[in-house]
Amino acid sequence: MDEEITNQEETGENKLIFSLVTGDIYEIEVDELKNLDKHQLPLVKRPPRSCKKCYGRMYWGFNTVTQIYDLCPKCKNKCIDFRHITTDEIDIETLKPV
Repeated sequence: MDEEITNQEETGENKLIFSLVTGDIYEIEVDELKNLDKHQLPLVKRPPRSCKKCYGRMYWGFNTVTQIYDLCPKCKNKCIDFRHITTDEIDIETLKPV
């Protein structure tokens, strides 16, 4: 795994990022991953458009109290790149529908 990370850094590839504030999925260069804040999550891949909960958006609702998007419970485990996340900074929580 470490070889994949160093290979990406050497070639200057882009990495997918999901913003919890805007709900957008965008790309940044791999060397900029160290500059992410706690509301930006690196992704391994795009969420599938066939997801029954989020339809490929990576979120299924907006929390008006915290002002961030709620992550899709199906896609978060498959799509988020947990290797680049420090657990001290980011608290990933998904609400369960009642």
